[in-house]
Amino acid sequence: MIAKAATAAWGRFRLSRLGPRGRWTYHYLAILAAAALLPVASAAVPSAPPRQALVTNTSDTGAGSLRAVIVWADTHPGATIRFRIPTSQLKPGDTMPTIQPASPLPIISGNGTVIDGASQRAGSGGPHIKTPAIVINGAMAGPHSYGFHPEGANCVIRRLVINGFSGSGNEIFGPRTRPNAVQDCHVVSTAPVSVFTG
Repeated sequence: MIAKAATAAWGRFRLSRLGPRGRWTYHYLAILAAAALLPVASAAVPSAPPRQALVTNTSDTGAGSLRAVIVWADTHPGATIRFRIPTSQLKPGDTMPTIQPASPLPIISGNGTVIDGASQRAGSGGPHIKTPAIVINGAMAGPHSYGFHPEGANCVIRRLVINGFSGSGNEIFGPRTRPNAVQDCHVVSTAPVSVFTG
């Protein structure tokens, strides 16, 4: 490609070199030929969260549900699960979206998975503050059900209200050197939160 571009520039120079502007034409064409070989630099654009990592409704199953997003995150270590649930899905009298699983939620097996409840408020234009913005209610999840069950390492469950589960709100496993964490959550259950790091 370089040889062809150089040959084209030199050929046009030879045709015009006898003219009064032959020297200028040569330099002009040589610069064009060189510029055509340079890579085009693209501006860095911040990437939006993957569509599969967004919880966009309060449904128990299907695209955009918390259940489906956890399943996706299990095959994408380090994923951050964010919430973008429209206010039209609020139940009468609710101030936050409520998700009611009809069965236990999937085990969180992807290392480094973060479930960030406060992203719901940030996504709606509100401040990203340290208060829960999503309710996970387990009243319909069945007996001995848990809110979240991370088995991957370095997982974080952040800024959620977790209530109504017959088991504990969270049962957390992970290597002692890489513990999982619950941050700024309101956990209410009929059993204490179980945390295992050994």
